[in-house]
Amino acid sequence: LSNNMIGAWALVQNDFATYIPGLGVAALGANGALQYDLVNTFTGGVATDNVRLTATTTIPSGGKTVNAVSMSGSNIALNFTAGTDVLNVVSGGLIGPNNNQTIGTAAIRGVLTAGGTSAGTNPLYLYNRANTLTVNSQIVDNGSGITKLVLNASGGTIALGNGTSTYTGGTIVNGGTVTL
Repeated sequence: LSNNMIGAWALVQNDFATYIPGLGVAALGANGALQYDLVNTFTGGVATDNVRLTATTTIPSGGKTVNAVSMSGSNIALNFTAGTDVLNVVSGGLIGPNNNQTIGTAAIRGVLTAGGTSAGTNPLYLYNRANTLTVNSQIVDNGSGITKLVLNASGGTIALGNGTSTYTGGTIVNGGTVTL
């Protein structure tokens, strides 16, 4: 496990996969499994923390680096204090599973990247299983390496609302509907 997750690419239903010794694979946060480090806040978060959002939450001024983010509330938003604030998702895992959810706004978009300070190619996995996940944020390389956008919208739509993204690792669509 890396920071309590098998990997940002591994899901159990609508959550990141973890491992329970003697029992096997389970959803992060499930009864008896490893839990999220922070819930509905990024305050005090560090690059190894996994964050669960069940309500609208704002990235603090100056941005934040965390391991993974799971948005599981109904019609919630992940907002930014300023348009230049960066959310750097070290593992690349960002889930917006079942409801209409938004990352950034048209007025204050914010910036998304992946990999922490890792060189090489760092995937940013965006998951959506139903309804629409709208990403207004600019997606960029992390400064040391490149970001590859991996979209998984089976059963839902991922709407990319920012035409000024500058990531250079390309885009992979693994299913569902993607709108630009």
